[in-house]
Amino acid sequence: MKGRVTSSYNNGISAEWGIESYFVPERKGRPIERQRSAENVSVIVSVDSACSSVLKELLINDEPVKF
Repeated sequence: MKGRVTSSYNNGISAEWGIESYFVPERKGRPIERQRSAENVSVIVSVDSACSSVLKELLINDEPVKF
């Protein structure tokens, strides 16, 4: 998966993968933000043949978030 190193320190790095943000329909963002802050959040990502990543699905507590 392609990424971009944004900084390095000691023996570690910080990287951006192109999936750090996502857009949600109008008036749906606040409830999702509240859940996201208090719950276990994960995503399903697809990687194409050029190694670019695309966020496919947002999960909160292993349940898909419906928009």
